Amino acid sequence: MLLACGSSDPTSNTSASVTAEAACEHEFRARFERCGSDDVAPATTASARTRYVESCVGALGLSGSTRTADEVDACAKAVEEEDCGELPKLLPACAPKAGTLPPGSACNVDAQCQGGHCDLLDAQAKGRGCGVCVEPIPEGGPCDPERPACELGTLCFSSEASPETVCRRARYVDENASCARLDTLCKRA
Repeated sequence: MLLACGSSDPTSNTSASVTAEAACEHEFRARFERCGSDDVAPATTASARTRYVESCVGALGLSGSTRTADEVDACAKAVEEEDCGELPKLLPACAPKAGTLPPGSACNVDAQCQGGHCDLLDAQAKGRGCGVCVEPIPEGGPCDPERPACELGTLCFSSEASPETVCRRARYVDENASCARLDTLCKRA
């Protein structure tokens, strides 16, 4: 359950050809049940689904969020078309989306912020249950793997030239292919 930082309107960003609840349910199935473990108890999955859908629907109505139910549903469809193991946020249909709140604004989720990052560990956020919108780090810029705020479309990776971590675009390789580069992610079979 999200605690709203600032105002929220549960009806904003939800006028769609699919309801927010249906889109969020579809996303849960695509992300967690399709490639999930068979040894998870059905009651655990049902409880996780309920919490996920509540949080997802709530996030769509948060102030500054520009994500829509149709986009959540399109992401779920894109995840279903891919091999298990790919990071959904690297798929074009699931790419993180910038919101409308400027840096320094209170936030709950990345989709509320202009730079696409809500830092929930920021010192200003401690004890409030909210995060703070931050400026993204450009591709090639140094980043902290514990608090990555890389620009949308990049991830925080170790640098090949030094122990420093930098924001880079990831690339996937198929099973049994070389994944010696630090910005390479292996697809899961």
